[in-house]
Amino acid sequence: MIEFRRDDGIKERQAIHARLGKYNREMCPWLKDHSPLQDPERKPEYADFLAFDDGRLIGGIVGFVAYNWYFLDLLYVEEAYREVLARLMGEKA
Repeated sequence: MIEFRRDDGIKERQAIHARLGKYNREMCPWLKDHSPLQDPERKPEYADFLAFDDGRLIGGIVGFVAYNWYFLDLLYVEEAYREVLARLMGEKA
């Protein structure tokens, strides 16, 4: 019987990443040739960007660069600034 459960174990997370990465490299020749696993010197570059208002942290994004792409993991904006951000993005809050 298949069972689903929440599990925050790093060992299991690494196993899923490894299996998916292996599958993706097998299915995509470009990814296989450009994978950081093919070149140990090519590791993801962590790139976080923080927003401040008068020296106070009001938000930021957490992510990394790999394969010349930016992967956004987290985005946070203090509630008081969300409408401003929405206007800057051309949308309504």
